[in-house]
Amino acid sequence: MGHPLLKIRKPTLRDVAAYPIITHDPAFSGRWKVIDASHLFEPSMTSISLRINAYLRNHTFDFIRMFAPHLTRDAVRAALQEAR
Repeated sequence: MGHPLLKIRKPTLRDVAAYPIITHDPAFSGRWKVIDASHLFEPSMTSISLRINAYLRNHTFDFIRMFAPHLTRDAVRAALQEAR
């Protein structure tokens, strides 16, 4: 039993594409099994630029935390303060 992708040791992108409802976020996986597909994509870097004097709303901090959980509000504010 279980999803057919769970039977494939190292699925290809073609294997994964055969099943359109797949999520990368564990919060959405619920009770389902999660397979590692990190080998399908090269690592990449994401940059977020902020204006030094801009007022940052809650959703901005939430957005930053989605990319880098270690960047708390205090850490972001401190970095902006140091850049002044």
